Amino acid sequence: PIFPRFSAPDLSELRTSAVDGTFVATITEPNRSPLTPGSVRLLQGRFFRALTVAMATRRLSAGDTITEDDIEFVRLRVTRVPHQAAVDATRLVGMQARWPIQPRTVMLTSQVRSPVVVDKGASIRVIVKSANLTVAAAGVALESGASGQVIEIRSQSSNKKLRARVQDANTVILE
Repeated sequence: PIFPRFSAPDLSELRTSAVDGTFVATITEPNRSPLTPGSVRLLQGRFFRALTVAMATRRLSAGDTITEDDIEFVRLRVTRVPHQAAVDATRLVGMQARWPIQPRTVMLTSQVRSPVVVDKGASIRVIVKSANLTVAAAGVALESGASGQVIEIRSQSSNKKLRARVQDANTVILE
C-alpha cells in the first residue's frame, strides 16, 4: 500500500506505586513496514490524584450574583485544592459573592451566600400565625437577610426586638 495504516502503540506493561506516586510503562510501537520491527520504549513518570473544581472566570464584586458564565471547571491536584472548594455549579449559580473574588481563583463555598432579599433598615410586614389566626403588623429589619434566614427585626407597634424568618422581600414570619 502507498499509505501504511496508522496503528497506535500497545501498552504491554504498567506498574504503579501508590507509595511514591510513580509509574513505569512499557510501550511497543507497531511496525512501520514488514522489514522494520516495532520498537519498545520505557516510559516513567509521576501521577497525582486530581479533583475538578470551580474557578471564577472574571472578577466578582461583593454582592454580584453568580451565573454559569462566571464559572469554569478545572482539574487540580488534590493537594492544591482548598478545603471548601466548590465542585458543583448548583452550589454557586444564583448565589451572591460575600466579598470580591479574583478571576482564575478557586471558588470556595464560604465565599458565597444566598441572595439578600431584605436589606437592613427596610420596612417589612411581620406575620404572626397561630392555628386559627393570622396577624400582620409593620416592622423594620435590623439586619439584612436571605430568603429562609432568621433575622432580627423591630416591631413598630411595640418597639420590641424580635427574631423572624424572611419569607420574601417585604415579609417576615415571626417564630
